[in-house]
Amino acid sequence: MKTIMMMFGRFQPPTIAHANIINHMWNDSRRCPCESYVFISPKQDNKKNPLSYEYRLEYLQKMKTYVNNPQQHILNDNTIKDPFGAICFLGKLGFEHIIVFTGSDRAEDYESFRKYINHPDPLKCIPNVKEISIVGYERDSESVSATAAREAAKVGDTDTFCSLTFGSLDDKCDLFCKVLEGLDPK
Repeated sequence: MKTIMMMFGRFQPPTIAHANIINHMWNDSRRCPCESYVFISPKQDNKKNPLSYEYRLEYLQKMKTYVNNPQQHILNDNTIKDPFGAICFLGKLGFEHIIVFTGSDRAEDYESFRKYINHPDPLKCIPNVKEISIVGYERDSESVSATAAREAAKVGDTDTFCSLTFGSLDDKCDLFCKVLEGLDPK
C-alpha cells in the first residue's frame, strides 16, 4: 500500500508543540520510509489568524533546512483549506494509507474522516484511500499553544512568547512583531 504521512495546521503562530509533532513525523517517515507533507491552512484574520500564509510557509521552511531529506515536504498550496481537503489531495495523488500526525486535542476530528472512505457521494468521498491512521501527540505542557503565544504577544510578554515558539532569537523577534501587526488591537 502506498503510504504517506501528513500534518495540517494553522500555525498561528508556529509553536514548539507544532515543531515537535513535525519532527516526530519526519523521523518516522525516514524509518517508514515514506514521504511526509505539512499542509498550512490559508486562514488569516485579525482575531486568531494574524499571520499571512506566505509568512508561515517561509517560517516553516526554515525548520526544514535543518532536515536534509527530500521526502519531507512543506506544501506550498493555499487552495487546500482544511484537513479533509489535504487528505483528498493525497488520495488523488494515489496514496492509499495516510498517517495523520496531530495534537491529541484534534485526533477525534480526523477519526471522523474514516467514514468518507468509499463514501457513495462523490463530493464526500476520499478518493483512492483505503486506510487513515491517526498519531495524536500530547502537548509537553498545556501552556504551549498558539493561543497562549498570541496572548503573550498582545500583552507584550516577549519572554513567554519566545518560550512557546521555535527558531533563532531573531526569528522569534520577527515572529512576535508579525503576530502583533496582524492582531486586532482591541
